[in-house]
Amino acid sequence: MRKGSLNSVFGLPTILTVLIVLSVLGFASLSLVSANAENKALKHSLTLLEGSYEAETKALEYYYQVTNAYEIIYGYLPIGFNQNTAIQGFKAAHPEFTWSGNRFALTETVGAYTVTISAEIHQLHSQKNFTLISQTLSISNDQDYTQNGDPIWKGP
Repeated sequence: MRKGSLNSVFGLPTILTVLIVLSVLGFASLSLVSANAENKALKHSLTLLEGSYEAETKALEYYYQVTNAYEIIYGYLPIGFNQNTAIQGFKAAHPEFTWSGNRFALTETVGAYTVTISAEIHQLHSQKNFTLISQTLSISNDQDYTQNGDPIWKGP
């Protein structure tokens, strides 16, 4: 009886060693799979972020180019002057904008990203004739990826 129990005690460490090695290998493979998934998600997020920044930069550059051109052309007007005729000329020069009174929306698309900038021209000439009201980033699937001006990724 003593010999039988002695043999089973010597087999237990071997079985425990095999189980420990298998569990370590299992956890290692799960960690590797998880790390690869995180890497893939990070690359996708970075691609989205780069595209959104490129679209936003292009839209803002165009907005500032247009507003600077307006300031150069109509900068001679005295402060407080009613610039209705100047605004009408600006509207005629930029039919690509969507107009609503003195407010306009400018849309720029880069790849799958569309940035819409809403702004307003002040009726009276001042040091700052334009007010940037909002900017919205959307992707081709019509989901909004803007939260307080920062693009966020909500997934496909």
